Amino acid sequence: MSTTEELIRIVHEIMSAEEALDADDDWRSKVDVEIEIERLYSRLSGEIGPHLDSLRAVMKRAESEDLLLKWEAEQIARRRRAAKSTVSACRRRMTDLLVAYRDSGHDPRVKTAVHSYWLQKSTSLEAPKDPADWPEDWVRIEYKPDRRRARECLSNDPEISGWPDGFGLTESEGVRSR
Repeated sequence: MSTTEELIRIVHEIMSAEEALDADDDWRSKVDVEIEIERLYSRLSGEIGPHLDSLRAVMKRAESEDLLLKWEAEQIARRRRAAKSTVSACRRRMTDLLVAYRDSGHDPRVKTAVHSYWLQKSTSLEAPKDPADWPEDWVRIEYKPDRRRARECLSNDPEISGWPDGFGLTESEGVRSR
């Protein structure tokens, strides 16, 4: 079995290569990246037991990375929401200041050494949130497959001949470990 340091380096290299496969970069061909990924996995080979242990270690490290990245994405999303909220609050306060300035009898156009500010009217749509309350010709219908429902229906109907064309249940085999 490889050392922990080697496994961490391999996992990092595999994930970087997988990321390159997912990217739109043209500088490396997909075939070259796939060959690199296979070369990295081949460094884990050996007898069946140690080979499985190495692959499991790489898998667990990648799972940990996934959880960490998910947490970081949640933190970034929260930070983005806070930034958007701050922008909205500043816009509201600036509008309130200019409205109050106008209401006190001044011209609502203010010029500073750096920027100019003024009030401007805009129109936005107010509408019910529920699309059922909208006129039919103003609603866009989006069809999405319900895979869970399809699997349930197909599992409960043993008569394969009654299934729609192109549908079926496929069993697959995967590894589990403790």
